[in-house]
Amino acid sequence: MMDEIDLLARIGTDVPPLADKARARTRAQILARADRAAADRPNGVDAGRSARFPRARRRMAFRLGLGTIAAAAAAIAVGLPLTNTTPAYAVTKHSDGTVEVVIRQFLYPKKLEATLRENGLRAVVDYVPLGQVCLEPRGLMVPQDTMKVVPLPAARKPANKNTVLRLSPAGLKADETLVIEASFDKSHPDKSSIFRIAVFRGAVAACKPTSTARPAPIMDGPNGPITTPPK
Repeated sequence: MMDEIDLLARIGTDVPPLADKARARTRAQILARADRAAADRPNGVDAGRSARFPRARRRMAFRLGLGTIAAAAAAIAVGLPLTNTTPAYAVTKHSDGTVEVVIRQFLYPKKLEATLRENGLRAVVDYVPLGQVCLEPRGLMVPQDTMKVVPLPAARKPANKNTVLRLSPAGLKADETLVIEASFDKSHPDKSSIFRIAVFRGAVAACKPTSTARPAPIMDGPNGPITTPPK
């Protein structure tokens, strides 16, 4: 039976020959991206049919995003940087193992969380309304390991207001989780008043939004909290 990779080759897409294991891995990633593409389609577009026939939803997304998926397949095969892009964020895994995160809007935190996990980062992502933070403590924070996973502070690009992170999955130990928190104004989802990133060891408590009368730490550094917003 012809699968998606055969289809790409048949229509002339430049997809190198793959061994069985690489083929299975590539196909799984292509279908995962097709599912995300279908989920991001506007409400009401084939919604009923998609709910009844998930395979049809995949095929529709596959047809709609064929050019993008073809490029992704080629990138997976030859080891080029892979980018998962949505209107709210983009996640790129580089050949050196690092992961770049560009946050354009503080929306869909759990989708970003899932994408980070797909790229080798055990993560928890929570966004809360302006004037609130996640109730502490959430677990055992490990500042020294935070700097291994986040070697450079978060940067905010003034030209497009994007928040950019460069993360190192290799610095995250098996029993650790990267936690990203942000407080944002719903009328301006491209801006955050509070942005915090830290590594926790062991279990991480669920975020319980609570009001704050003072700014929470922006980032936990090796000598304590850093409260200067990213520039």
